[in-house]
Amino acid sequence: MIDPVSATSLAVELTAICIKAVKLLKQTIETMKKAREDLLELLNRTERMRNILEVLRTLLLELARKPHRDMAIGLNTDACRRTMNELQSLADKIAGTKLAHPLLGVVQWARYKGEAMELVAKLRSQETDVVNTLVIIGV
Repeated sequence: MIDPVSATSLAVELTAICIKAVKLLKQTIETMKKAREDLLELLNRTERMRNILEVLRTLLLELARKPHRDMAIGLNTDACRRTMNELQSLADKIAGTKLAHPLLGVVQWARYKGEAMELVAKLRSQETDVVNTLVIIGV
């Protein structure tokens, strides 16, 4: 048996633990929501880039069949390649963390978020470059 004073003290202690747990769980849920939004933004930007690159590939194949094949294309291929390699590296890291433990992926998101948002900006810039190239060569 426990006396009323000890029971009251225990109830206060356990209530404090519950309050801390609720706060932590709410923060985790918000982090998960934000991580999802950020990852969807990265996914959407990546899909847009893939589609634009596919249009560029198709157009370049058509141009290669025409007599003026010696046209120079003003596209920074090194920057594109670097961005795509960084994207693949980040995707591998995120997938690896999530496979190790799904909740660990959420916890580690803070570590990857800056890199992901930097990639979103790079993809946006690369997209602009490729679209400008498409416009110049006549799409």
